[in-house]
Amino acid sequence: MRELIALAKSQPGKLNYGSSGVGNPLHLTMEMIKLAAGLAIEPIPYRSDAQINSALMAGDVQIAVVPLATSLPLITAGRLRALALTGAHRSAALPDTPTIAEAGLAGFASSSWQGFFVPARTSHEIVDRIQGATAKALEAAEVRDRLKALSYEPVGSTPAEFDAFFRAELAKFADVVRDAHIPPQD
Repeated sequence: MRELIALAKSQPGKLNYGSSGVGNPLHLTMEMIKLAAGLAIEPIPYRSDAQINSALMAGDVQIAVVPLATSLPLITAGRLRALALTGAHRSAALPDTPTIAEAGLAGFASSSWQGFFVPARTSHEIVDRIQGATAKALEAAEVRDRLKALSYEPVGSTPAEFDAFFRAELAKFADVVRDAHIPPQD
């Protein structure tokens, strides 16, 4: 990662990165990296992570932020090289791969997540029931093992905890969109 940052700084605007859509978390995470490191790397849009992985292997793009779940088989096979992980912690799937913070961008952390959403008028009883069933399912050893094998970390937070997390993520990414000058999308 340090070598990539040095290379990109020595050749502003010459390197490019694969992106699977404007404004999605992977695109915004790459923009966060660019802003944190002061890089000028150009985005190349693709329709899917599979196309980005192919472009990386072919040398059509020099870097991309892609889900570990889809890139891990290619990394394991030696077809892609993991430079750093975007999350706050190393992954059990790639224990020797540093985080971006460890690789030179102190304090950097961005990770993908999934959450359940329901219509705003859904009763608290139903929300609590869904959350309870979800948390119980995430406690099952076979579910946890399967998620961890895909490089996901099961959480099962309360509705209030998830609401606070979600609002913080919205604010963080709104700052990235503003700072990276990403235009609104229809």
